[in-house]
Amino acid sequence: MATTQVRVKRPLRKARILSNKVRTTLIKASKKKEIDVVVGGSVAHGTALPGHFDIDLTVFSLSLHPIKHTVTEQTYKDGMEQIIHCLQRHLTNHYKIKDPEELYGNHGRRFQCWHFQVDLSLSPKWENLEDMYKYMKMNPSTRKLFSTGVTEFHNDILKSQPDRVKVLIKRFKAWRNEIWLPDSPSGGCPKSIFLSFLVIISYNSAPESYKQARRPRTLAKWMTKDLQRLANEKSSSLDLQVPGQNPLIMEKYSDILPKPPRILDPANPFKNFYRQGLGEVEPSGGEDIKKRWEIFAKKIKTLNLVMNIT
Repeated sequence: MATTQVRVKRPLRKARILSNKVRTTLIKASKKKEIDVVVGGSVAHGTALPGHFDIDLTVFSLSLHPIKHTVTEQTYKDGMEQIIHCLQRHLTNHYKIKDPEELYGNHGRRFQCWHFQVDLSLSPKWENLEDMYKYMKMNPSTRKLFSTGVTEFHNDILKSQPDRVKVLIKRFKAWRNEIWLPDSPSGGCPKSIFLSFLVIISYNSAPESYKQARRPRTLAKWMTKDLQRLANEKSSSLDLQVPGQNPLIMEKYSDILPKPPRILDPANPFKNFYRQGLGEVEPSGGEDIKKRWEIFAKKIKTLNLVMNIT
């Protein structure tokens, strides 16, 4: 779990300032105006916990175009090296970046900047998501490189949630931060986006009377039990979709979706949060995944969404 212990006044406001600084620096340095930078993660979603968040940035590049050029892992690495070099050159004083290291999976970079930890990823600037799906379907060997291309779609889903849902997402993440140590030897620490989607799934299955209840604790109590139920559901019957799923996925790509047990990513038909939601590194074997879910199911018994965020 990558989080920053922020001990400054108005940390969310400062996080947005830093995000805009990185964004404008990269855009100004790109003479052909071929890039855009999108803020993702909890800062963009409105679900950041005070003192417990990092900044997720995705650089969308027109020059990195798989339809026109061959894209390999080395292409991504070279592109990211150019971006880091640009930031090291142009960000000065307290914005100077420190200790860049490679992220697992998509060759992004993690570094310290100002008060924060920043996770920076790279993606082609697609015309639309269907172009991305077509390419991913035809190129399974480099498919993992394209997961950050859905950042804006995820942002739209999370930002559109009612305020009470965002509060419950914060409480779910606060519980996670208390229960899991960052370096837990058992692994399996739930990712924030995974917890967020579980809350949305649960909320949309809640009785309407609970959703409309004047007292938020009525809904919180019901969802606590429902999330515990979901975590303990038999894997053979686990088949969940996040409300707001891109309709193209079921219309044109249902044949390539992961098989159950699955918790489908609403924007990426190749991603299964059952396998990839627990822990930074995707488990290689079924037994490892099963063990992580057993630990999650055991620990979630202590969940109480009625409690205030600490």
